[in-house]
Amino acid sequence: MKPSRRIVTKTMDRRQFMKAAAVGTAGMAGASVLGACAPRGTETSPSGDTTAGGSTSSSGGYYSWLGEPPVVEDSEITDTVEADIVVVGGGNAGTMCAVAAAEEGATVAVIEMQAQADIYYYGLHDVANINSELVLSRGVPEIKKSEFLAEFQRRTLGKTNPRIVRKFIDNSGPMLDWLYERMPQEAKDALKVYDWPDRADYWAVGGVINGFRCWPGYVNLNFQVTAPVLIAEAEAQGAKWYWSHTGVSLVTEEGETTENQESTEDGVEVFNDVQVPQTKVTGVIATDPDGNYIKFVAKKAVVLTAGDYGGNPAMYYAIQDEQRWLFEAHGLDTSNMTCSGFGRDGSGIKMGMWAGGSLDPNTRAMVWPQVMFSSTRFATNLLSWAGNPFIVMDHEGHRFCDETTLGAYALLSQVERRKPGLRYYTIFDSKYEKYFSMNPPEHFAFSFTGPSSGQGGATSQEVLAKWLAAGPAGYNASQETSGEGESGLDNAPEQAQPTSGAEATCSWGANSLEELYEYMGMSAELKASVQAEIDKWNKFCEQGEDEDFGRDPHMLISISDPPFYGFFRIDETPETGTVCLNGLNTDDNQRVLDKNYNPIVGLYASGNNSGGRFAVQYTTPISGLTLGMAMTLGRLLGQQLAKGEI
Repeated sequence: MKPSRRIVTKTMDRRQFMKAAAVGTAGMAGASVLGACAPRGTETSPSGDTTAGGSTSSSGGYYSWLGEPPVVEDSEITDTVEADIVVVGGGNAGTMCAVAAAEEGATVAVIEMQAQADIYYYGLHDVANINSELVLSRGVPEIKKSEFLAEFQRRTLGKTNPRIVRKFIDNSGPMLDWLYERMPQEAKDALKVYDWPDRADYWAVGGVINGFRCWPGYVNLNFQVTAPVLIAEAEAQGAKWYWSHTGVSLVTEEGETTENQESTEDGVEVFNDVQVPQTKVTGVIATDPDGNYIKFVAKKAVVLTAGDYGGNPAMYYAIQDEQRWLFEAHGLDTSNMTCSGFGRDGSGIKMGMWAGGSLDPNTRAMVWPQVMFSSTRFATNLLSWAGNPFIVMDHEGHRFCDETTLGAYALLSQVERRKPGLRYYTIFDSKYEKYFSMNPPEHFAFSFTGPSSGQGGATSQEVLAKWLAAGPAGYNASQETSGEGESGLDNAPEQAQPTSGAEATCSWGANSLEELYEYMGMSAELKASVQAEIDKWNKFCEQGEDEDFGRDPHMLISISDPPFYGFFRIDETPETGTVCLNGLNTDDNQRVLDKNYNPIVGLYASGNNSGGRFAVQYTTPISGLTLGMAMTLGRLLGQQLAKGEI
């Protein structure tokens, strides 16, 4: 029988309500205003965190990067706004949450720190979905939901919440179909469904590489032009976006919950009433563009969708254990580790933790940008958008791993754990299209369509023809790198580009392997080593078994038919990722949990403010999963809150 629960909430007067400064006082009756983070420049130096996980605490008992919650006096409030639902953060998840809630009749206030003219929505707009009518109508095979869930749990070592993942699986198809109906025509015309219908051989083996299964069917869509249409529709239904407003604090009430907890007395199991602290969130304090404090009162819920902590060096250093360890192992500076492009300041996570929440206990995961090597001197992202279907040899000319395990993640992990700054060589032949047709459609599993990052419009045949025509001079891929993202948006965040000139040249073509080695500047010893490795590789391909590293037999394709192509890549520093994926500890309904694993009443988190979705690595059985989950779960949360279902 499930233990019963009754809620007892104690209150205090308004002055006490506004001045209570901390959440961690167990059993204390009252209310408080709990703040978000200070401006990024005021964060505690990462060097202050001396233990794993950044557990060094401040005087208030918090992580040192968390700091003390600010106190906002009642007299400082200049205006009050009431809404059923207050959403902190108007990105992908927040927008979908607000629009869905407004559609169901709720009043919604969205607090977004960016100006309306400047906002850029996260990602390259690859959106995963399971069995949307749109995708199925394009001929993509239906995905068996239970198999997808099992594969996802296997990849995350069972650390993620299967109920949350299942909600994505069940609701992502309807989400995409709903979104497609509301897209402007230009977005509909540009939408791409990735199904690879020409992969007959590949799909004949069930889309399984090295035992890991993956599926096609994700879409590339332009959310940048779609979001304003959704927002206008929601505002016509009573929602309101507060642009250039910054969430500063949560308004909370402190009380107690009486729980029936199991215990043992003289060997007999009994249930006793035990009082435990409980927090209720009733609103948000934010600043307007002029720095004035505005109080947003939430009648039903506050939803945190303010993005990750990847732009906050102190939080990144403390929380991203694996990358910190990598940097420290290489003797690199760890004082300013941040995500590139889309890292946020962690303010939503801080607000939730000041309200008594805790961090997602999963192994920290992040999206590695394009799963590529990191160099400012060479176009080392060459061909990396498609994972790595070719063989890779180290600076001595030896293979060192199965290059195709988990897309490109295993290869990158191996490289990042080796001496930095060395060259990694790849050789392939005229059968390159066969390689690409067999590449697993995992994270960023594009076919090779551009000269250096898959972003240009040139075909692989055109690019490789330039490699071949360049002769011993080689082809400088960086000269033709497009500045636009995959979605064609000209306002995408700038990406670091390799230096122009001879040093950036790292790709060649030739009609014989001997010529290719000469063009690539290999020493006699390296030539011999590379040739021996290719001879051994061709033997493995002939016998159908990679005796060295057990590569999937379907990925064994010989290097034997001219012309031949080669390039090298250099990994100078470990990647710090595009965005971090673990936020607050949440339950099946995206409610933020306190340290007793009880829901904080009225407080929810979605997108990268939430937990339970990703663990270990962002290795996924379908591309676009981070946006697919954010948009699907954000929309579902808005619907459920508006209907009173949670």
